[in-house]
Parts: sequence; structure tokens; C-alpha cells
Amino acid sequence: MTSKLLEVGGLMNQKFGEITKQNTTNKTTHAMIDISNSFFERENNPKREKMFRAAFKIFIAEIEHDIYYKDRFGWFIEEAIKAILNDNWEERTNGQPSSPHWNEDPPYGGKYSIVSKLKRHRAEILKIISS
Repeated sequence: MTSKLLEVGGLMNQKFGEITKQNTTNKTTHAMIDISNSFFERENNPKREKMFRAAFKIFIAEIEHDIYYKDRFGWFIEEAIKAILNDNWEERTNGQPSSPHWNEDPPYGGKYSIVSKLKRHRAEILKIISS
């Protein structure tokens, strides 16, 4: 699976070049570029980097050029938020991912995660959403 993903990522890179905010227009694409950049500032596992980069590249390219995939990803995000608010999504474990392959300023994960914070404010959020 990983080798196929790398192969597709390589082919996309040959065909489309680097995906940047300068050569894309979609707001979601730009957010995903920022998320990808943030991920690679933290991730430090050379054995997995090519696979992650290929996956992000494929994902971002599809969101940029095809509303079919963009809207399905949007649906997925909405469903993930619902799962979080229904307490069916676990936050990251406290301090996870851990070193040596992750670089994030502590504290993170657990009660510090955005998922945990959304759950703590569930009632307020649901009230806003339902109005």
C-alpha cells in the first residue's frame, strides 16, 4: 500500500509540481496546505515522511481540483465534529504523539487537545449550532 501511495504521489508531483497557495485557489486547499506544513514541522520520522507527504499531496490535490472530493471531505469533517460533540471521538492521549518522532511544545494531548476542549464546551456549542 505504501509503495503504491508513494508511486501515485510521485506521478502527481511530476504532472502538477509542488502544490502551493500561489498555484491554488480553494480556501480548504489553503487550510490543508497550512495543516500539512504544521504537521511536518512536528513529525520527525524519516522512515514515514515520504508516505505522509505523498498522502497529503494526493489529498490536497484532489480537494483543489475536484468538488466531488472537496465536498465529501467537508462531510467527513462535519461527521467528525458531530462524533466529538456526541463524545464518540477520543482526544489524543496526554503528551502523544511522543518523541523522538514528534516535536510539539508541551502540554498537548489529553485535556489540552482541541477535541477535549470541544467536549468540555459541548452544551454551549450545541446551543449555538441549534439556534
